[in-house]
Amino acid sequence: MAYLVLMFSCKQSIQRVVILVSAFIKGCLEALKVLAIFLMFTILFYLGLKWLDQNYESYHKYDEPNGRAIKVFQSINMNRNDDGNMQGVRQRLVDFFRNGE
Repeated sequence: MAYLVLMFSCKQSIQRVVILVSAFIKGCLEALKVLAIFLMFTILFYLGLKWLDQNYESYHKYDEPNGRAIKVFQSINMNRNDDGNMQGVRQRLVDFFRNGE
């Protein structure tokens, strides 16, 4: 009788261990699945950025515009006044400190 009770309790503890190990393995497989999906999307994002870089590599943003573009730059006359100072530079510094531009 004691042998049957001992065998029954051993059988239950073995079943518990099997359940715990199977749960651990299922958890590891889920973690590997999440890791694989993360790596797949990371590689996809990297390849997308690389593709964008290759497409915009030949884009010259400093070329002169075509069509009816207008000039939006006005040069400052940097003539010296009677004192020998450059009035344009002084005015540019005052504007910079006043406006932050």
